This record gives sequence, structure tokens and C-alpha cells, in this order.
Amino acid sequence: MAVVGGAPVGHFTVKGHQLVHLFVEPEHQGMGLGRHLLGEGEAMIVAGGHSDFELHARVENLAAIAFYQKAGWTVTGRLIHTVEHGISYDEHVLTKHRS
Repeated sequence: MAVVGGAPVGHFTVKGHQLVHLFVEPEHQGMGLGRHLLGEGEAMIVAGGHSDFELHARVENLAAIAFYQKAGWTVTGRLIHTVEHGISYDEHVLTKHRS
């Protein structure tokens, strides 16, 4: 979790080899918190014994996709269709290999 001035402003979640969630409050983006949280998430995945990482990003979230690509993640040709709480959306599958 990222905390600024005593208030949580970002967090990540991992499960196995997957970065399930990464979020930084919009007013705190562009300060390096996302890069820091991503690095922590990747380190946690490695600590779990994995060298191949996966995450899913909504196809319309071009800023997030660019963020991950800049950090060495690759957009695969796979799409996942999700319906959650009555909302339907598609996500790109991104991967990264730690050598």
C-alpha cells in the first residue's frame, strides 16, 4: 500500500503469478507511486517462485496499458471477456518474463 500524509493513495494485489490489481488515486499519479507498487508486486510474485507474470487491463484503459508496456510488459493477442456486477468489459492479457 502507498500512503501519503497518513492516507492510503494506492495499492496492489497479487495471486500466484498474476498481478490482480494495481491502483493509484488519480491525484497521486505521475509521482512514481505506480512504478514503486508495480515493482513491489513483481517482487512478491518472484518471491512466490514465479518467473512468468500475467495481468489483465481493460482494453479502453490505454494509459494503464502504456504504463505496463513501459515497465517491460507485453500485450498478448489474448482477450478476456468479463461480466462483473452486471457490467461487461474486455481486457487485454499482458505478460512479462523475469530472466
